[in-house]
Amino acid sequence: MPEMSGRELAARLKKNHPLLRVLFTSGYPAGAAVGNGLIEAGGRFLPKPYTVEALARAIREVLDDPAEGGSRGT
Repeated sequence: MPEMSGRELAARLKKNHPLLRVLFTSGYPAGAAVGNGLIEAGGRFLPKPYTVEALARAIREVLDDPAEGGSRGT
């Protein structure tokens, strides 16, 4: 995104929606994405390329994770 990073967008959105769940995706490897500040350490991350099945699994994990806030279906 030309105006801000995904991490910045997520932070802005979470101010008004604290239970928002976030899954980052990038063509960068996870270590490089964290090292460059694109995602926060420990954040949910799915590297590209990925399959539809991998995306569905990652989304389900984010939705089911109680540490992300809220309950399933939130």
